[in-house]
Amino acid sequence: MRLLVATAVPPERDAVARAFGASGTPEETALPGVVLLRTPGADVLAAGVGPA
Repeated sequence: MRLLVATAVPPERDAVARAFGASGTPEETALPGVVLLRTPGADVLAAGVGPA
């Protein structure tokens, strides 16, 4: 099972990816409008949620 985590901004996404065990640079997958980071236990993206 994989977990999808959506954060508000890229720096937060990167911190969450490190917390899920991303060593070095996690695998990046470009999707329309976002970059998805793949870690051993989760996929993490910055979705821009919340007020700006």
